[in-house]
Amino acid sequence: MGKNKIFLVTVVSIIVFILSLNWLSIFKLYKVSLNLNIENYKEIKVERYGIIYYLPVNFEHIEINFEDNEVLYHADFKSSDGSIRGIVEVLNIKDLETYLENSKKSATGVVDFKFFNIYNKKVANKDGYLLEYVRRGNDNKYYRVYEYFVKTNKGYVFRMSFFIRDEIFNDKFYNLFEEIVNKTLIK
Repeated sequence: MGKNKIFLVTVVSIIVFILSLNWLSIFKLYKVSLNLNIENYKEIKVERYGIIYYLPVNFEHIEINFEDNEVLYHADFKSSDGSIRGIVEVLNIKDLETYLENSKKSATGVVDFKFFNIYNKKVANKDGYLLEYVRRGNDNKYYRVYEYFVKTNKGYVFRMSFFIRDEIFNDKFYNLFEEIVNKTLIK
């Protein structure tokens, strides 16, 4: 074999090797997303308000009674490793859009935000909103927050919020949050 053929075979081998590494990382991302889909979930019924939501079985979950006219149902949850924390609420809010705008305004100046965005979003197959922001917590660390809001047919608002330290956040967490909230059944 001539020097040109050896050089060509070497270059092609290197290119194939580099491409295989790329495909391996793509496969790993795909595998992660498959793992999210096969996670076992526990069903939590809030029958009074026509809501059923699901959390991974390894999440701790505790309902708290606020005895409040605005917060009709409240539950805290966290992942087994404590990296994800969140809440689920049923709220007695008549004007959700105003509530969301006011919540941002009331926190501005009091809370240190890196950014704060409100998006129109399908939530559990209904028109709703997603609040995405990063804020400084009481421990001086920044937390990425995803809060989903959707109006129910019974006139209430369903809220599901996820909190995770910004330094460990990646798209796998966002995909998990989306999967959890979109398993919710709202009448």
